[in-house]
Amino acid sequence: MSTNASIRFAPMIEPKPWKPERRLESRQPAGGRAIVTIREQGQMPILAPVELLDASEHGVGIRSEKPAMPGAAVRLYFHGEVMPGRTGVVARCDRDGEGWRLGVRCDMRMAA
Repeated sequence: MSTNASIRFAPMIEPKPWKPERRLESRQPAGGRAIVTIREQGQMPILAPVELLDASEHGVGIRSEKPAMPGAAVRLYFHGEVMPGRTGVVARCDRDGEGWRLGVRCDMRMAA
């Protein structure tokens, strides 16, 4: 019995470069909007609306129309709040479509 079986190989898939996870804890998806003040050293603070992307105990990811330099001071104000809900510094700022994705390392919260 004669068979003409042929072996077909799948096309090569280029592996994506491995990136180590920098965060110590996982972030959870977040949604909603907030107002942020961003103050870069030696500059007046700017006020901007932002979209909340994700959050963890020590950080928050936001999307902003304005970029910010790493190290800039950040204060996040949530809807209806007079005092900032979170404060911290910009850890990263990457272009994200029409806006900017900011990673904010939040200050430790003090117990009352």
